[in-house]
Amino acid sequence: MKQPIANVSGTELSVCVDIAARQQIGLMRYGTSVADNPQELRDWLQEAYEETLDKAVYLKRAIAELDKKAGKICRCGNAAQLPVHTCPYAVDINDDTKTLCNCCADCERDCAMNI
Repeated sequence: MKQPIANVSGTELSVCVDIAARQQIGLMRYGTSVADNPQELRDWLQEAYEETLDKAVYLKRAIAELDKKAGKICRCGNAAQLPVHTCPYAVDINDDTKTLCNCCADCERDCAMNI
């Protein structure tokens, strides 16, 4: 067995600790390590593929959340047509120059109805 690498710290150390913890969970759950597991290569590849699909979903959701906070996505999930701006309907209806919006063309009318 290879010896641990000295002077590992920061993010790399954190990843190593996470891997060791996952190994312990796997040993408790499945009673064997990945190295000793007799599963066929095809099965390992299928498992990795499915986990990669899950990861893509998690990443897409996180990106959408960041985009929404940055005003790049309308509340309906469509791409915002304009950067975040003072809502023209709020200005016209309530003389409100502080309300911001980033509605897409599909939601523009709904935005006006909610003021």
